Amino acid sequence: MADVVLVPAVDQALMYRWDLDFVPDVKRVCLALKESEPFKAADWRNQGDTPTKFRIRDC
Repeated sequence: MADVVLVPAVDQALMYRWDLDFVPDVKRVCLALKESEPFKAADWRNQGDTPTKFRIRDC
């Protein structure tokens, strides 16, 4: 469930420029998920027609 729920929640927090330093485990899991090849291949923000402003950002 983490790949379905956690990453979008963290991405929303980053969009609003929240500081996530108070949840280091969440950041660690998010980064690990974003680095996995299946996740990269399936992520809508990593597709060729995704506008630049929506492209993948690090946690």
